[in-house]
Amino acid sequence: MKIADIFTQQLNQYDATNKTAKRNNTDFADLLRKLESQSGTDSTTNASAVNELLATSSVGNIMAAGKQDLGAELEQTLDLLDGYSQALADPDRPLEELGPMIQDLENQAERLSQTAAKGAGDPALRDLADQASILAMVEAAKFKRGDYA
Repeated sequence: MKIADIFTQQLNQYDATNKTAKRNNTDFADLLRKLESQSGTDSTTNASAVNELLATSSVGNIMAAGKQDLGAELEQTLDLLDGYSQALADPDRPLEELGPMIQDLENQAERLSQTAAKGAGDPALRDLADQASILAMVEAAKFKRGDYA
């Protein structure tokens, strides 16, 4: 069983929720035209119009770099976990060669944990990131303890 399979259901659920939210939102251009027609002036000079634009989730998603950072860190962690599980399953690979991989896994888990702790992004994505970080740290501890020797 691949480690990434553990998270497949949660990732699919997150993607479905995100797609549903995008379908329910107004297009940015339509919203801008609506605000300009209501105010009769350039919407960038109207403070309430700017605030309304910033409150929309389509603009909020673009501006929320933390969400993208968290997603990228999570993907890197899952890639490392998957590579580690494949290397561990290879009977021809000596365990001594996995030491640097374990160090990379620990460092990545720490970065993921710090990114998730910043509070950026979707709560479901942060929860998934916390689980991946914990799993990576547990696997590193098991390796260092000698469970696979």
